Amino acid sequence: MAQIHHTDYPRYGYTDWERYVGRAFEITHLRPNELTFREVVGEYRRTRLNPLPFAKEAVRRAKKLGLKTALVTSVARFRFERDVRNILGSIDFVVDGHTFHCDKSGPEIYLRTLQALKVSPGEAVMIGDELEGDVLFPTRIGMRAILLQREKPSWEESQAIGGQVVARDLRQAMDIVGAWTGKASP
Repeated sequence: MAQIHHTDYPRYGYTDWERYVGRAFEITHLRPNELTFREVVGEYRRTRLNPLPFAKEAVRRAKKLGLKTALVTSVARFRFERDVRNILGSIDFVVDGHTFHCDKSGPEIYLRTLQALKVSPGEAVMIGDELEGDVLFPTRIGMRAILLQREKPSWEESQAIGGQVVARDLRQAMDIVGAWTGKASP
């Protein structure tokens, strides 16, 4: 599934689990019968992607600060839409791996998102829970970034985090953003 997630989905933009799983079987040269295929697709359909706690509140606070908002992910849109539908309408721009035919394994997805929002890297903040994709790549292009680290990191992880800004949740991250903007975060 990693190849589909990072390579095939950005290129082809599968719109449902049948196409996504079908491609996995094609790559592996497996030919399941129809019942097995339907069972595998059903298992994936039942999986949920839980939005981060306080996501709706964070978007609301960003809007009150007068900020543009974007959801940037490598995940296929059909995989997350139903699970975050209560905040999607409030977000200015939603980017998945297929939007720009790239994923978060490099800075291009961020550069193109900033261009679409008409925002410079120095005006942008990325908040996410993956050190490399959500913090290191955005900071390399001049964005600020906040790593969500909900659990206390191990010694090795804390060394990897280095000088990065870390928050325990989206509430704390928005407090940091409010301080950066010079406005009290509502």
